[in-house]
Amino acid sequence: MFRKPAKSQQRNKMARILPIATCALMSFFSAASALALEGEPERQFVLEGLQGVHVSVPAVTGIDVDRGAITSAVEQKITASGMKAIGDKEYLNNTDVKSLVVRFIPFKNGGKTYFSLNLDLTQMIYLPDRDSRKVDVSMWDDVSVGVLESSKSEQIQDAVLKRVDKFIDMWRRANGKSNN
Repeated sequence: MFRKPAKSQQRNKMARILPIATCALMSFFSAASALALEGEPERQFVLEGLQGVHVSVPAVTGIDVDRGAITSAVEQKITASGMKAIGDKEYLNNTDVKSLVVRFIPFKNGGKTYFSLNLDLTQMIYLPDRDSRKVDVSMWDDVSVGVLESSKSEQIQDAVLKRVDKFIDMWRRANGKSNN
């Protein structure tokens, strides 16, 4: 009694359903990413109970950046937030200390300088079965990109400090602290 629909009817039905399904999926993914950016609870748990961090700014090639000034500014922000900025000696003597690594990678193309900025919360672990026993494991990271205007090294520090503010905000939320 039931007739199988013709192939053209099946294609027409799919042509009507596909845009609706695509729209629904796009809405879901955009809402999910917006919520993830808003609270990021799946990344906050790593910051729970974090008392202090060691700040590290690796050398940057291809552009003049004052690593000491960036390290000092980040440490000041961290200390002002209520978190402890851990010095080099304590960091090297204690394997439980987490490190906030600020990586700035510039690259030039067509007369403009672009950059990638990566804040990475790492912890040292030791693996007994390896030749090189010390391994840094990334626990949390935040990556951003931008365009660097010529001879504006302050712009780098401003970009770093904005990302550090985001890190501190997430740390406060993860530990139930107010944003005063």
